Amino acid sequence: MSKYTITPWRTHNDLLAVRKQLYNLDENNRDIRQHAVDRVMAWKLRGNLPHAVESTALLVDAILHHNATTYSIFSIRAVYSAAFCRFVTGFCDIGRQKERTLEPSSMLEIARQIGMPAEFVALRHEATHEELPGIQR
Repeated sequence: MSKYTITPWRTHNDLLAVRKQLYNLDENNRDIRQHAVDRVMAWKLRGNLPHAVESTALLVDAILHHNATTYSIFSIRAVYSAAFCRFVTGFCDIGRQKERTLEPSSMLEIARQIGMPAEFVALRHEATHEELPGIQR
């Protein structure tokens, strides 16, 4: 019997096309990247969107908002921080679910188990509980 997997995209080629658009680094094609981000957000509405796809789109969207002539530095820092926090928290939550313990480990322990750099957890902690990290950070 066949096992079906329900995805928010119609075909595997749709997913590959969006990946190619998200990673398009040609500065003249910002619209291509924005279209890919918009498409991922539409997929999110359908449900079953993998965290890796969503967090990649959020990080690309933050990069697209990095324009000090249009946005304040504070808002740019906030967008980067929110995207990065969701990235780290989401992957640590996935790691925590795989661990399946009654008493959850710390985020740092889970990050180590899944191979995430400890600096990522420290940056997330800073953005969540302290001042927003600077743009250079």
